[in-house]
Amino acid sequence: MYKKIILIVGIVFLCLNLVNAQPIKSKVESYHESWNYGFLLSGAYNGVTKAENAQYKFGYKAGFIAEKRLIYFLYFQPCLSFVNRSFSYTRPFEGKLDVNAYIIEGVANIALKFGDHIKNRGLIIYISPYISYGIGGKTIIDSLSKNNEIVINGQIEEKTFSDKMLNAFDIGFFLGLGYDINEHWGLSLGYIAGMQRIMNYSGNRWKGFQFQINYFL
Repeated sequence: MYKKIILIVGIVFLCLNLVNAQPIKSKVESYHESWNYGFLLSGAYNGVTKAENAQYKFGYKAGFIAEKRLIYFLYFQPCLSFVNRSFSYTRPFEGKLDVNAYIIEGVANIALKFGDHIKNRGLIIYISPYISYGIGGKTIIDSLSKNNEIVINGQIEEKTFSDKMLNAFDIGFFLGLGYDINEHWGLSLGYIAGMQRIMNYSGNRWKGFQFQINYFL
């Protein structure tokens, strides 16, 4: 766990150094460009790893995004978002878990832009570490157990982030492709890969696909 945290901190530290770096040649003007600010909205199709009986469910994300051109085609795009992630998981002979999670997420997007920088149009490659923390949500457990040879069906409601359920802290990566339509609008599509176990009693990690729309003021 500590190695993963050190890796993420190192990447974020490198990004911050790139933001404050100075060009070797005075002709490079990109460092002097101002920050751009905007909003993001995305839909996601989330699941977990290492779970044969897990089912993907739809979620969403909404938040704020900023952008700073570092040098040439390299950009830094930090984001802060409110996220909804969900999945369901059936445990044989025990029951089904229907998980709904609310999360605060920070992403340090490293964006490589290829295209027409004058028209702000072209292809983007994203390599983006993220850090997130669960703040709420409910999990419905449809239990199936045996008591004195009598089958008992019941529904239990638990807090999603607790000692019995999911771990709140997570780190991971978003890898994807995007396209700048113009100076205001941009699209992206990619894969979410969590690195932390979301449950203490299993090796499951977050995963999913995400489609995002960015709007810069």
